[in-house]
Order: sequence, then structure tokens, then C-alpha cells
Amino acid sequence: MIGYKICFEDERGFQWYHNETVCIKGYGWHNGEYLDGENLLSFFSDIKSEELLEHSLNRFNGCFAGCVLINEILYLFTDHIRSIPLFYDNRRRIISDNTGFVELTSKEVDKVAVAEVIKSTMHVSNDRTFSEQVKQVMACNIVALDRSGNCRKIIYYQHIHSDSNFKSSYDQYLSEISVLTHNVFKRMIDSVGDQTMIVPLSGGYDSRFIVTELKELGCKNVVCYTYGFSDDTEETGISKKVAEKLGYQHFYAKIEETVWEDLFENETAGYFLEYDYFCCNLPHIQEIMALIELRKNPLFPQKGVIIPGFCADIFGGSYTLAVEQDQEYEYSIDLLTEFIFHRFFSVNEKFKHYNLKIKEDIKAFFQEGKYSVTNLREFDAAAESWFAVHKIAQFILICLKTYEFFGYSWRMPFWDKEMIEYWYQIPMYYKQEQSLYDYSLMESWFKKYGIEYAKAKKKQKIYVKKYKRKTYVTFLYGIIMWIYYKCGIMLYFNKDSNNFYYLCRLCYKKMQNRNQIHFSNIAMFETLTLWWLEKQLSAGMVHDIMIKGNEGDEIE
Repeated sequence: MIGYKICFEDERGFQWYHNETVCIKGYGWHNGEYLDGENLLSFFSDIKSEELLEHSLNRFNGCFAGCVLINEILYLFTDHIRSIPLFYDNRRRIISDNTGFVELTSKEVDKVAVAEVIKSTMHVSNDRTFSEQVKQVMACNIVALDRSGNCRKIIYYQHIHSDSNFKSSYDQYLSEISVLTHNVFKRMIDSVGDQTMIVPLSGGYDSRFIVTELKELGCKNVVCYTYGFSDDTEETGISKKVAEKLGYQHFYAKIEETVWEDLFENETAGYFLEYDYFCCNLPHIQEIMALIELRKNPLFPQKGVIIPGFCADIFGGSYTLAVEQDQEYEYSIDLLTEFIFHRFFSVNEKFKHYNLKIKEDIKAFFQEGKYSVTNLREFDAAAESWFAVHKIAQFILICLKTYEFFGYSWRMPFWDKEMIEYWYQIPMYYKQEQSLYDYSLMESWFKKYGIEYAKAKKKQKIYVKKYKRKTYVTFLYGIIMWIYYKCGIMLYFNKDSNNFYYLCRLCYKKMQNRNQIHFSNIAMFETLTLWWLEKQLSAGMVHDIMIKGNEGDEIE
């Protein structure tokens, strides 16, 4: 199309559909009608203007990605959560659903993007990838390309909180939440048909919410699974009891030390690390090993639809700021930038070459989105919008590629637009420490089935003041972990249901940039991040990025 080579090759999970002007993948609802496959292709083929495309994407409720040619302009787009990633290289005129075409060299690598992954141990900012030439299409965005190579971005949707649905008590919300949830799940169930629904069931509330609602709506073709280092942990115990009380089959994968050792030798895991490599985020290693173990059981479904409970707690208020702050602030985008940086990018303070660049990326997100940040409510809403587009869309939801790798499809009812837009209207006051969310689940779902097992959670209030992301508990903890990494002797065992400490020690032993990790600044995921980057780039390239930085960069 208009001189661009389109390489949409990944048909796991969902199939690509094409005609002369449209390529589309996914599913969704428009004006109450379910669309997928040829019907979805037909819907986008009828869009003949940029204004109609922007309007249609804003109103369309689903998970999708694609491109459409209108008046000699090629429009690339993803949904509101980037559930299906897209990439483009404007220099070489390539559009793809993966980055297998990228050949990273020291000259082309985007050092800031790599630094962002290291310092967040998760993801890049905005549309960056590890290649300066390759960009990703962000959640809620349209990218317009023309024959001359000009590129223009359009934001068609924003995760905006309005606080407009105020009621005088929790109980007044319950019937609304119940009706909303039934509507969302009924249409999801209709879209799944007779396929087996597979729920990753933890000990928390979000996945329990899913299986309880499936039970409430009479679904029988449902199985659950969990995984961990030991089957006698609280997390696993709650998962098993919930499945048993609801009458659903439960599978458990034991993640022993030998399973983590197998990560480095297993052919399937090795292929996955390449398949999942999108040049902008850390892969979900724990999920791939869990599914490898689960699929060894012939009774575990080899096909089906996986329904994860990703991040529903964000609607309940797990990231909502305290309504009563510790002091008065002059709210602004600059203050918000500092807040985001210190909360999500403070891992590894040893190298600071890129701090200013990372802050510029954070600030650019709010400036390009024209966010107003003049009071606490706007500050909180903008912060949660950044979180949704970055940590959720660019890191947590990459787990969907794990499911697709094994041939499963997926659904995400908690990210249905009707669901999120309802919760975005709930005032901050009712989201403090997830109060309304937890209350509604207990009263309307869990108590009815005798599964009101309270999760152990530390009540916390989030303040605007600067603070470093907690990477360790005490100086003594750092010493203990250092001894473990060096000698394999664990003097203290923190809560670690998946035995990640052992995996990180294996990564530490295999990585070459060990001297960049100091006991006074140790983070569990940092070793995993650096090992993976060395595998994808090279140890020398990672070393140069961490030590040298970009020439002329300011160092704070």
C-alpha cells in the first residue's frame, strides 16, 4: 500500500483479514453487534474518511489492530490497550506485527529505550523501541503515513477519569455494578461460543471475580489453573478452594528449581523468548514455564480461550492517590513527571545518564495528550492514564502473546470499554484502598458462594511527594540477597510464591554485567532484565549503554 511493505504474519490467537485497502485482526462490538473475521473487515472497509475512522475507533469496543488506506494515506491503529502490537519503520517503509525484521546494531540501538527498560525493569516510554528507526503504535493511537514518508499521530481515545458518578453510600452502587458486570460478561461469553474458558486463578480478587461471574451466568465449560513453588502456599490454597466451591476443575503447575533451570535449555522456552521479543518490553517468563508444565498433563485443555484478570484493581483504586495529601502542592505536569519517574523508573540508581531523557519522555506523553493538571483529581487521573498506556498496555498485556504462542485465544472483560468507563466515573473518595471495589465483590459475588477469603494486603496511602520505587526493604536485606546471589545461601526467605529469587540468581550467574548490580541497590527483577537484554542485544552493548550513555547527555 502506497509503497509500504506490510508484514502481518502472526496469526496465532486471531487471524488477519485483508482486502485491497484494509488489514484487520481481532474482535469487538459496534452498536451492540459483535464483529470479527470478515464482518470486522467489512466494517473497516466502509470507513472512507479520517474523521470517520477516528470517531469509529473511539466508539468501537473491542481488541484489535490493523491498517486502512483512505485517500492515499495509510492509517495504522491499535485498540485502547494495545492488545495486538503493531510496528513501523518509516525509513525502510515496513509495517509489521512483530520486530523480527529489525537488525539491531550499536549505531541504530535506541539507548534511551534500553535505559527505560533497565530502570523500570518492564517497558519503554511512548512509541520507542530498541531501534531508533522502528516505532510502535501506542494504545489509543492512529499513525498516519503518506507517500512522502510523512508521519502524523492522532490520539483517538484517552483513559480519562471524571469522578462524575457520585452516590451517598456504597450500597447505591451495587446494583449498577452487578448489571454492568452481567452485560459485559454475557457478550463475552456469546463471543466465545462453545470453546473452553480457561482462567488463571490466583488467590486475589480479580481472577476470583471472573470465575464467580462465570458461575453466576451458568457457564460449565470452565477450568482454572494456578502455579507456584509450593502447593501449600496461601495463594495456591485459596485458588484450589475457590475452584472446588464453584465446581470447576483446577490444575496446578509446580515451579520447582529444575523448572527455572530448564528455562535456559528448553527449546520451547527458547523459541518463545524470540517470539515474544518486541524490542520494547520484558517478556512474561513465569507464564511460559507454567504453561509448559501444565500442558504436560493430558487433561489440561490444549485449546481454548484464556480469560485473565489483569489489573482490574486499577479501577478499584490500587493506584489512586490519597484524597488527603500530606501537604499542599502546586499541581503541574512537571510535578507529575517527577512523581511518575520516582515511582516507576528509580531502579538502579548507579547510572543516571538517562534520567533527564526519561523525564522528557514522560512529560511529552502528557503534553501531547493535552492533559490538564491543575488539582489533585486531574493529577491522579493523568497518572492513572499514563499507567494504563504504559505499564498495562506495554508490559502486563504482553502476556497475551504467551497465550497465543501455544495457540490459545483470549478475552479481557475487565478492559471492555463499558466496564472501564463506568469505573472511571467513580470518585477518588470511593477508591481509597480499593474500598468500593472490594466491598462490591464481597457483597455481590463472593459471599453468595462462600468464597469470601480475604486477601492479605497492606493498606497504603499514595502521596505525591517524591520517593524512590522500593527495590529493597533494608540495607541488611541487600546484604542477604548479595550473599544469596554469590554463594547460593538464603539466610532469609521473603514471600516468593514463584521462587523468583532462584531464577534471578541463575540469571545473575549467566550475565556478564554483574558489576552493575550492587548490594545497596539490589532489585529482584533487575538481574532478570539485564540477563534478557544481554541475550537480545549483547553484553557489550548493554555495558556501553549503562556506563557510557549518549555523548552530550546531561548527568544528574
